[in-house]
Amino acid sequence: MRRNGQNIEAHLSLLGFDIPTLEYEGVGREYLNRENGIINRYTPAAIWQDFRWYQEVQSDAGIVDFNNSGTLAIETIDGLIDLHLGGFVPVSRERFIARRQQIYNLISRAFEADCITITLGMIEAWYDCETGLYIHGVPAGRHFQNMHGRFEFHVLSYSQCYDSISSTVNLIHTQGRGKILLTTSPVPLARTFTDQDVIAANMFSKSLLRTVCGEIVAKSDGVDYFPAFEAVQGTRDWGVYAKDRVHVTSAFVGKIVSALAEKYFCLDRENMALHRAAILASAKKWPSALDALSGAGEFRNDQARIIAGLIYGNNDRQQLAIELLKEVDEASLPPRLWPQYVDATLAAEMTAVALTFSQDRIQHPRANANIPLKIGDALMRGGRRREARTYLNEVISVRPKNLAALQLIADMDAEENDAVHGKNWTEQVRKLFSGTG
Repeated sequence: MRRNGQNIEAHLSLLGFDIPTLEYEGVGREYLNRENGIINRYTPAAIWQDFRWYQEVQSDAGIVDFNNSGTLAIETIDGLIDLHLGGFVPVSRERFIARRQQIYNLISRAFEADCITITLGMIEAWYDCETGLYIHGVPAGRHFQNMHGRFEFHVLSYSQCYDSISSTVNLIHTQGRGKILLTTSPVPLARTFTDQDVIAANMFSKSLLRTVCGEIVAKSDGVDYFPAFEAVQGTRDWGVYAKDRVHVTSAFVGKIVSALAEKYFCLDRENMALHRAAILASAKKWPSALDALSGAGEFRNDQARIIAGLIYGNNDRQQLAIELLKEVDEASLPPRLWPQYVDATLAAEMTAVALTFSQDRIQHPRANANIPLKIGDALMRGGRRREARTYLNEVISVRPKNLAALQLIADMDAEENDAVHGKNWTEQVRKLFSGTG
């Protein structure tokens, strides 16, 4: 599962499905993006290791301790690093065990589920020679400086990938009751540790994983393949990619999920209409989103109210948006919906609400870099630019390439230049440098 995997989860949740991985409660400082992104798995080997570890803990009555989980960690002067989770952020021994227990509980839900989706991402992996396990990512940084020779770079073979996923499927079939859906991630490699060009390395990786999926589906009952990878690769529209040209936009992920839902599930028209409205909102097609919203019926939960409020607010229907957003239970709102709620309240011109909500959560243990970003946005809209810069600079200090924060700062710079030099000064400068002025 990758970042777009979390987008898929959000879309499925909107369609009314119970998605256990959305229940993961993380700590924002441990992972900069969505909190459950820390449990992503990219390689077939890592996926199987999770289930094999689950079996070991299961044999210990489902209680995680250092005896059954200590090999997953390395000790540093700052605490324990879980080599099998994203971020490689040191935590206390108590947090390491508590987090591992939560992950065990999440994996156990797979055996109760009606459907389990497994997404294969890449074949490039780093191997821990000391434990015989594949770790989450590149062992780089100060915590790994004295560990030369412990880790090796491997390109997983077809047989390794096939055996890992086949073992995972067999375990789920033995202990679980759900059907399994395999997919290949459409997110390409951003870099490679091989001597190939990254484009060639990516094509080799995806082709191998796609072949593994096809072979397992052909040989297994209760397993199917959904062509999310092919849906992205088959389009010639660069608009399916986000600004980083790596990840797929939420709007296009929504279209993929809609196709999945139509193929496998019977969903009511109201849910599908709300989902279509959300897809159009992701693409900022506000009038079309408003049209789609008309078929959504009642907004029965906070996620639906936030999406509807966002759409109403961006269609100059602020009063409708305000009425809906006032019904949102802020106290019980999960962190994954915090940024969208702030966007919706800003669109509804509820700037004070957006600012108070964000500031109340900036020190929350589950807050991530999106929260100071939203505070900066709210302060900027409220005319408090100096304070806005403080929060936006905080985001950039942690994530220097955060496009949203950089864009907001650029917008403030443009407004301030216009105020000093006269209206449309920024536009005149652009024309001058482009040779049209």
